[in-house]
Amino acid sequence: LEKDAYIHIDFTENNNEVQFIIENNFELQQKANQEGIGLKNLKRRLALVYPKKHSLSFDVNHTIYKVTLSLTLT
Repeated sequence: LEKDAYIHIDFTENNNEVQFIIENNFELQQKANQEGIGLKNLKRRLALVYPKKHSLSFDVNHTIYKVTLSLTLT
């Protein structure tokens, strides 16, 4: 983006759970229908390090991309 670009990062901890929320805006472009290798690697690493103790979600709404990652630390 050339104008009004932003990224918001929120980090919270509560009762042995850590949550990261990252949101940014982007310009509309033609999107590929497949995810890249980076996301596949991230999901695999989370499954290995935090088996059944994590959640990862992605949300796209018009020109806003939001990722939420929760980790249980016990």
